Amino acid sequence: MARHRNTTKAAQIQGLGQPTATTHFKKLDEQLGVLLFDRIKRPIMLTSDGSAVLELITAIVTGLTAMRNHLNAHHSQNTS
Repeated sequence: MARHRNTTKAAQIQGLGQPTATTHFKKLDEQLGVLLFDRIKRPIMLTSDGSAVLELITAIVTGLTAMRNHLNAHHSQNTS
C-alpha cells in the first residue's frame, strides 16, 4: 500500500479483496501499536511510524535475500 497509496490497488496486486487487505493493515497497526498509514487523506500516505517500519522491513528483507544468495552460492560450490 505504501507504493500504490491505494488500498484497492494494493489488494489487487496481492490477490486480495479490498476488505481483506484493510483488515490485514488494521491488524498490523494493532500488533505494532502504531498507525502505519494516514487513511484520511487521499492518496493514502505512510505516517512517520509507517516510514520507519518500512525502512526497517526493507533492511530485513535485503539481509534475508543476501543470506539466501550466500547460502545458495555456498551450497552450489559444495555440490559441484
